[in-house]
Amino acid sequence: MRGLKFIVLFLVLFMFYGCKGEEPTWAISAEYFEYNMMVGEELDPNIEIHPYYKKQTLVLESADESIVMIENGLLKAVGIGRTEVRAYLEDYPDEHYLELTVIVGIADEHIAEYVLDWVKTQIGTEIDEPKTFPTTHPDYQVEIEYESDDPEVLTNTGIPYKKEFDVEVGLEITVRYKDYVATDVLDITVIGYAFSVIHNNFYQQLPLGRRIVKDATIRLDTIKTSYPTAVISWHSTNTAVFTNAGKYIQPLDDTVFQIVLTISFPERGLEHTYYETFTAVGMSIYDKAEIVEAWIYDQEYIPEFIGSDLELPSVYDAEFKVTLEWSSNKPEVITSAGKISLPNKNELVTLTCKVVSGKDQAILTFKAEVAARTFTDKWEAIEAFLGEIFLPEIKTQKYLVAGVAASFYKYNYGYLPFYIQEKSVVTPDLLPADHKFRPSPGQSYTRKYVVIHDTANNTAGAGVLMHSQFIKNTDRSSSSWHYTVDDTLIYQHIPDMEVAWHAGEADGNRYGIGIETCINPEADYTIVMQRTAKLTAELLAKYGLTLNDVKQHYDFTQKDCPRVMRTNKRWDEFLNLVSIEYMGLTRFADVKFEWESLSKSVMNDRGYIINHPGVETTVTYKVKVTYNNETREYTHSSKLLPPSWN
Repeated sequence: MRGLKFIVLFLVLFMFYGCKGEEPTWAISAEYFEYNMMVGEELDPNIEIHPYYKKQTLVLESADESIVMIENGLLKAVGIGRTEVRAYLEDYPDEHYLELTVIVGIADEHIAEYVLDWVKTQIGTEIDEPKTFPTTHPDYQVEIEYESDDPEVLTNTGIPYKKEFDVEVGLEITVRYKDYVATDVLDITVIGYAFSVIHNNFYQQLPLGRRIVKDATIRLDTIKTSYPTAVISWHSTNTAVFTNAGKYIQPLDDTVFQIVLTISFPERGLEHTYYETFTAVGMSIYDKAEIVEAWIYDQEYIPEFIGSDLELPSVYDAEFKVTLEWSSNKPEVITSAGKISLPNKNELVTLTCKVVSGKDQAILTFKAEVAARTFTDKWEAIEAFLGEIFLPEIKTQKYLVAGVAASFYKYNYGYLPFYIQEKSVVTPDLLPADHKFRPSPGQSYTRKYVVIHDTANNTAGAGVLMHSQFIKNTDRSSSSWHYTVDDTLIYQHIPDMEVAWHAGEADGNRYGIGIETCINPEADYTIVMQRTAKLTAELLAKYGLTLNDVKQHYDFTQKDCPRVMRTNKRWDEFLNLVSIEYMGLTRFADVKFEWESLSKSVMNDRGYIINHPGVETTVTYKVKVTYNNETREYTHSSKLLPPSWN
């Protein structure tokens, strides 16, 4: 029997002491999780702590202390509304906690006083502009009345009649709710108009829309003209974006800050401070794109002359982060990933970079010249070159000729870009050295560009000869150029190395050779383009320039020139002609090409369609090529498309 008692005692002790270290399934608990209180009441939430945690401190936190405050472990209702109270163990705030809801109301006898306090906060203690005094309350059906002790300064409806300096006014406020009445006098300062004058004059020096995009010149001396005894000071609350000297420092994103103005009249003991909110405008997507563009050039991701694959960046993440999406206008030459397939002739490619930041995007364009592939076998190179001329289709086009006179349409019946080994015939027509529109006679400048224009003169007879007379005339606005080209003549007016006033911009004028193309109605503008392309290629070769150095007048001043090429989307066609002429001149000077049309009733020996049948047809032609005393003959056919304007 004694042994049995011992066993039972052992089991009881084991259960008591052996289980003592095990963590219980709960730590704190409450009988209620929602409490209704009245303003002014205090309440003990009676939170129970498990004995296992008896050494822990219970913490109570109110989510809104304007409704419920915590004092000595009690909930104290101080304002009307609903809030949460969090109860937790001090060492286990995220493990052992309760969320309690407290709803605070107000007894009828306190409502009038409660609304009275609310009215005071709505009105404030200073009035500078007309203010609408509240006559109702959003929650309680009350009557609110006002009586000013000086209605000539402040009316019962909140209209101030300002004096030059501050005036103190007593405003009696009466609130009635059921049978309860609360009354008090609110002391209000009606700010004098002297402060308004200075305030307005100060802030008028800053943007009306409160958006800062540039430096501001803030002068206090002119503001004090009317009130020389005033003491005026101001400061920015964020000098990282707008300094106290008025300097704007562009942030990455729009940044809100305040400009604080303090005005005082020490002899009167008066001082007021104003806080006006402004926004320092951050970088737009276009600002960011400009930085990205400079970075791409600086890192030489896209050299002007390309002979191998490009490593196009997909992101910029220096001072800000944007993604970069690439595309190519000639993916067969450069893919959007920067992979290069060397063409048979030099190609000018436009790479487009979309700079993306969230929903905003901006477009950058980069032009680069891709080098023609090289061949170890000359005949292989010749045949690749001919492949650029042997087009599968010959296109037609109706194009608009716009200029100083009424616009009109002309028709391109089609052509093949035969490489004709003739040099441009240029007639010297130089302006006298003392001519007012020959800016730098005898001076030489590096040649960087060939700049293409059209004359904008689409009147009859406005060819090379007319423009030869025009450029000599001094009774006109200042302009000059190096060459004029029509479909039969080329005149040179200024030596290549001299400045001419044609690009409307210093760099283009000083370093660019200007070529004016004639657009008179009797001229065939397609032939003008071909002749200009040959002259351009000759100038590129002569001065060591590349296809990327051929510019539009537009590139310098955004003037719509050469307008005919631009309007009719013929610029790429022109560059293709330049590239063929340049390749023939620089790579095949030792090769002889002799062209012959085998469809002479439709196309002449220069590849030009002279008699379009009006329907789709096939033209055949051949070229006899001689190199190194060996002659080969190639025959090819192309499909002549019907007129596109039918």
